[in-house]
Amino acid sequence: MTPLVGPAAWDPDAAGPSEAGIDAIEPARIAALAARWGERFLGRVFTPAERAACAGRPASLAARFAAKEAVAKALGTGLGPVAWREIEIGANSRGKPVLILHGAAAARAAALGLRHWSVSLTHLTGLALAVVVATKGDEPSAVSHQPEGATTPRDIASER
Repeated sequence: MTPLVGPAAWDPDAAGPSEAGIDAIEPARIAALAARWGERFLGRVFTPAERAACAGRPASLAARFAAKEAVAKALGTGLGPVAWREIEIGANSRGKPVLILHGAAAARAAALGLRHWSVSLTHLTGLALAVVVATKGDEPSAVSHQPEGATTPRDIASER
């Protein structure tokens, strides 16, 4: 098999069989932004469900912030073409992080054929990290793609 070379070798608007993203941030930065900008910052970046799940815990908000950045990297867009609140990090009944995509983020994932997502969050006193992996597949999506403004009732537990 001859490897592809030249302009046909790489298409920046296509995805391979899997895509990944990683990001890290200091929880103190998120706490400082929340203290300085309050609702203006929190409402722009986090959904109501995320804010409720992380109330009073800047490290948990920081882990979700990092996850949003990591998802945007896996989508190949960065933030801008995809808005902060179009990437939502919830949790299942056991506390495992789950990804919920809205709007342009959901459309980009569908266009790339990325149907299965895994999200991992962790934080220490001085650092919050998130890793995401997305894969293609023909089975129904494990990601909830919801119309703009839709809400889903769920019991959101904190990450471990």
